[in-house]
Amino acid sequence: MEPNYAGSGRTCLRLIRGHGDASLPTRPGVQLGSSSSWRSRVPSTPMTPKQRDLLLALVLVPGDAEPIDPESVLNAFGMTDGVQLASQLVTEAVASHSAVDLELSLIATSAFGFPDDLNETFIGLLDADWHHSHEDLVRTVAQLNLPQAVPALRRTAVWVPGYLEFDDSRALARKAIHALGRIPGVEATSALEELADSEPPELAAVAQRQLKRRS
Repeated sequence: MEPNYAGSGRTCLRLIRGHGDASLPTRPGVQLGSSSSWRSRVPSTPMTPKQRDLLLALVLVPGDAEPIDPESVLNAFGMTDGVQLASQLVTEAVASHSAVDLELSLIATSAFGFPDDLNETFIGLLDADWHHSHEDLVRTVAQLNLPQAVPALRRTAVWVPGYLEFDDSRALARKAIHALGRIPGVEATSALEELADSEPPELAAVAQRQLKRRS
């Protein structure tokens, strides 16, 4: 069964309610694109609490009221282009290593669209350990169908971030393997073959099913 890539906003809620905004270094050797290009597009002021609340209100949670009109969010930031806003918010979150703001910025990308100029940033963030958005980033990379994401997705399929150590089902790994299955090409096939011949057996089976779909 295909994994559910829809963001729930639950991690955002957990962080905002006081469970931390980690500011840890990235994993060794990870580069998230050009830092100068990030900083040249950083908004002049950080998000206000009201702006954060509006972004969170874009999430449709079953049983809750209808999500807010996206136009209201744009107005709150004084902008008219949603994709540009999403790009600025991701840029600011990465520059400041704000786990909460990164999650909120990914809500903005889901609502308004994915900025093409941040593809490499999204890929690099899969390896970063200062945030809690890896599942959302796998969803983003899967939707963008980026062949250059194969090495990062391969690593994500075997890495367990500290905040996900409780998850015996390895949902992040499963989603990364499904994302690899969506990407055409020899490199993705090779990554799946390696995963299909690895431990644990449950994840190897997921990779094997993806390989069968490609044959």
